[in-house]
Amino acid sequence: MNKGTWLVAAAIWGILVIVGSAGIGNARPPANCIGIDACFNNTGPVAGNSCNGDEACANNTAAIAPNSCDQETACQGNSGSIAPNSCNGPGSCETNSAAIAPNSCEQETSCEGNSGSVGPGSCNGGSACYHNTAAIGQQSCNDNAACFGNTAPIGTNSCNGIAACDCNTTPIGPNQCNGDGVCKGQCT
Repeated sequence: MNKGTWLVAAAIWGILVIVGSAGIGNARPPANCIGIDACFNNTGPVAGNSCNGDEACANNTAAIAPNSCDQETACQGNSGSIAPNSCNGPGSCETNSAAIAPNSCEQETSCEGNSGSVGPGSCNGGSACYHNTAAIGQQSCNDNAACFGNTAPIGTNSCNGIAACDCNTTPIGPNQCNGDGVCKGQCT
């Protein structure tokens, strides 16, 4: 083999090795953010098994803990940290801007527009905490539209029922307003 042929062969072999190495490195999918735009615009760390759905954590800017944001647009617009097993429903925490504790926001649009903190086991129901702006304690606001449009703090184990505290503007303590529409405010 002459010198020119040897150089061409060496160059081709080098290109094949580089291309092959890139293919091997990318053959295995990453552990996080599986799905189209699953963690779109995220700038914080994402833990394992998170953001597994189309646009699941779109526009998120904070840390997301394991097993979160598993459905389409689940935490869209979120800017607070999300704890494990949260935001598991299409649009469930859309435009949320506060921390979400474990096992919360598991239904469609349940915390959409929320800007208050949500305690563990709360806001589980269609539009349960839609446009809420105040802190919600644990085990509260669990049913459809339970705390829809609420603007006052809600204690633990309160406002569990369909529209229980819908459009509420008065602070509610623990273990209160449990039942359908019992503390419903005047919606405008």
